[in-house]
Amino acid sequence: MPSAFLDGKDPSDKSLGDLFENSKTSAYLEWLNSKPKESVIIYVSFGSISVLSKIQMEEIAKGLLNSGRPFLWVIRENQKNREGKEEKEEDKLSCREELEELGMIVPWCSQVEVVL
Repeated sequence: MPSAFLDGKDPSDKSLGDLFENSKTSAYLEWLNSKPKESVIIYVSFGSISVLSKIQMEEIAKGLLNSGRPFLWVIRENQKNREGKEEKEEDKLSCREELEELGMIVPWCSQVEVVL
């Protein structure tokens, strides 16, 4: 755990050393920082092991849309279905455009930086 998040002795130490981190990480942080201070933002992430079904993903999407609140949702790229096959075009979220108007969907983010 980096010092900036653990004990605060070195505020510049924010590196998590995560192999999955990509060059777009600053985009979600900029988006979060653009929201009013201490506002309630919904954060949805099921980790790297869970694989949700199409029905489960659609239900979560409906819930996020119905909430009317800004959200950050982590959906891994190339999520495989329960049979281990790559996601097909018809398996993608039906309301993705609506979702992206209200919140942000990313393939990865630093949970520590999001919740702190």
